[in-house]
Amino acid sequence: MKYKFKNVTFTLFWLLTSCASSQIHNQTNTFLDIEVDNKNIWIGCTEIDPKDGNSLMTFYILDGDTTHEFKYRSVREVNECLELEREYRSMTNGVSSVRIVGIQPLTKNGSLINERLPESFKTSRVNISWTFVRYQTKNGCKSYLEGYCSPDKYWGGVSYRVVPPGRIELPFP
Repeated sequence: MKYKFKNVTFTLFWLLTSCASSQIHNQTNTFLDIEVDNKNIWIGCTEIDPKDGNSLMTFYILDGDTTHEFKYRSVREVNECLELEREYRSMTNGVSSVRIVGIQPLTKNGSLINERLPESFKTSRVNISWTFVRYQTKNGCKSYLEGYCSPDKYWGGVSYRVVPPGRIELPFP
């Protein structure tokens, strides 16, 4: 009977850890490196009509009851943003997970800026907005600033301090 209990415990542990939809690789109060299942990311520009002039490239990740919003540092012309969106989406095709890095959290529990966002991303208990640094899949890596896919630029100048998984520390209340 004792042996059977150990098997059940091991099976539950394996199911819970292998079915996890996200993994935080590294995190500080000003840095997040997270990997999620392909189904838990949404990529899109804030505006899609060229008449609107400018648009902001955005990425959204579902991590349990938290939506992480990653924003480009500046707006682009709508057509340029849509081209970036296509490029990032093509990097995502055929992969099971994506990894994204952001720095300097801008807001916590503020409103999400992209109205095109699917409803499942809007209903999270916690919303955190980050400045986008890099997007990586097995199909390649693309960073906002040139060279930030390189390991020597990994931390982007922020200090290193690992925060326990599931805990988010922000530089504001």
